[in-house]
Amino acid sequence: MGLISFFDSKAILLIIAVLFVSLYFLKLLFRQNGAASRGGGKLLRPPGSTGWPIIGEGLDFLKMSQAGVLEKFFSDRTQKYLSEIFSTALLGENITFLGAGGAGNKFLFSNEFKLVNSWWPPAIRKIIPNAQQASTEQESKTLRKLYSQFFKPDALHRYIVIMDLMTRRHFENSWDNKEEVTVYLLVKNYTFSVACSLFLSIDDQGRVDELHKPFSDMFDGLIALPINLPGTTQPCYQSFQRGPKGNHITGHDTTTSVITMVLKFLAEHPDVYSEVLKGTGQNNKATVYRDSDTVAKSLSNEKK
Repeated sequence: MGLISFFDSKAILLIIAVLFVSLYFLKLLFRQNGAASRGGGKLLRPPGSTGWPIIGEGLDFLKMSQAGVLEKFFSDRTQKYLSEIFSTALLGENITFLGAGGAGNKFLFSNEFKLVNSWWPPAIRKIIPNAQQASTEQESKTLRKLYSQFFKPDALHRYIVIMDLMTRRHFENSWDNKEEVTVYLLVKNYTFSVACSLFLSIDDQGRVDELHKPFSDMFDGLIALPINLPGTTQPCYQSFQRGPKGNHITGHDTTTSVITMVLKFLAEHPDVYSEVLKGTGQNNKATVYRDSDTVAKSLSNEKK
């Protein structure tokens, strides 16, 4: 019985290896045929590598991300290709990375709908079918008008007061008097609670906790290979259709990651933490949090 299982496992590994090799050669064949059909009209792509079939260079990206040195993924390639623009492939999509700092950002955003168009990855389009419509020029203009309303001084005045109170409550309930905390999970809960309060007007913590589980499941599915496995997305999709205000996507996970990495960096560099604390003008823990009246007054002064 053990011998049969051994040969079965070897056969499975052999099938997987043959599948990957076949996909790789098919990819090369299609690329050559496409180049031949385009002839002299072939568009030049920036230097780079698409890595393995389907997964691309995703393994390197994931490894460096988990190690907290994601910038090394980009710096290694800019040094290798001697260019701040390079091509790669992640999660089944060909991607071009544009560096050059502020100049690159200015070039990219000033040429929206001229040289480049916004788009959503296949995983997002599968979970939220109407996401494809959100990449149109008219939709983008509408969203920009909405963003300008969100960031008006009066709106910021209301948001900062709410966020200040929620932040103090979060630290008092989840951080104070704890010898050790899991930063990422706590910050993830915090950012989701703030988003529910500001965008959905949901302040009941029980309701927030109820929404957090399916939202996390859905968000995990957004960063995935575009492979359709029957029966894996329908329950989550239906639960969000029944939600209080429909499907809702924010920069929740991105914000969580940034805050977590900032805290990790400060914990690993006490000298930087001391300078940051000194820069806030605070000398002890009891005065780190400003009260809401002080926040409101400072915003009013800035508005004037």
